[in-house]
Amino acid sequence: MRLTLALIGIVAAVGLVAQPAGSEREPVRVRFRALSFDEPIPDASYLMGDRLHRINIPTDGFTPEYAYAGPNNLRFVTIDPRTKKNPSLSPELQAALQRLRRAQAATLQISQENEQTTEFLQQFQLRTGEDNRPPTSGDLAQIEALHRRLQELGAALAGNFKETEEANLAVLRLEAMPVPATPTAPQAGPKQALLPSAPTTDCTFSKDGNYLLIFYAAGNGYQVMVLEDNAGLFPFGSHQFINLTGKAIEIRSDGRRLPLKSNTRGTITNLGDDYGYSLREIFAEGPDGLAPGYTLRTLRNPELRTLTFLLPDPGDPQTIRCRSIEDTRAAKAPTKR
Repeated sequence: MRLTLALIGIVAAVGLVAQPAGSEREPVRVRFRALSFDEPIPDASYLMGDRLHRINIPTDGFTPEYAYAGPNNLRFVTIDPRTKKNPSLSPELQAALQRLRRAQAATLQISQENEQTTEFLQQFQLRTGEDNRPPTSGDLAQIEALHRRLQELGAALAGNFKETEEANLAVLRLEAMPVPATPTAPQAGPKQALLPSAPTTDCTFSKDGNYLLIFYAAGNGYQVMVLEDNAGLFPFGSHQFINLTGKAIEIRSDGRRLPLKSNTRGTITNLGDDYGYSLREIFAEGPDGLAPGYTLRTLRNPELRTLTFLLPDPGDPQTIRCRSIEDTRAAKAPTKR
């Protein structure tokens, strides 16, 4: 089964940008790079103002950086329908996959807001303590509001984790069902006219900044995973993991441990001399606790960062599959427009 079936949504736990409702027309200035999780998307376009800008989206690395200024809802336009393959998945499986992707995306978005809110609360409390003064009524009200929001996010996360597990089980059941043979009907009559190009997808940026966009197939179009990209979240000389396995994962490397809940992401920075090798041991949650699932050997290159999707294996629940993308620091060059 294609890697896509396990993905997606993702994603952005700690980094997939939350997309607030009702703010789709706010202006933003962003820079983004894109990657297709499934197959390359040649001759795609994105709309800025009244002009379409061409973008070829590869699968083996990110595009160069593109600049966008306009409403925070960015629309991408499809390629010629003649280049698209007929869907090979049953309608039931397509619906189950879309349910899974929606659940994963929602969980990851909530996870990022939860992390950002927690960090803001900690910084706010630290500043208040450093001022050597009792907190004002305004300080107490803000702290109470942040705690209340964290409780709401915790409840939302619990609900979305359950929905993700149920959706993942539905996908696995449908994948295990035999595919009925499709009778071939004789071709008769004139060829059907090609449909005109239409929007494949759009995505929403929550604020100005840099982003990574991950495209993945959904029905006859695409959906986009929006990952906030900055040196604090994903620096060069690091390895970032996105856990799409549906279970808890722990990554061990150079004496450190990185626990990851399902549908979250985390980063391990290189430790040790440059251009040596490190082992990333991936342990998966099982009936008897954590058990080895996969091991990666990576080169500690300070000019390189690696993004790895951790995926389930329907044939072996304890096995972890990996899809890695390496991103090399580019020389300074003019931003494409």
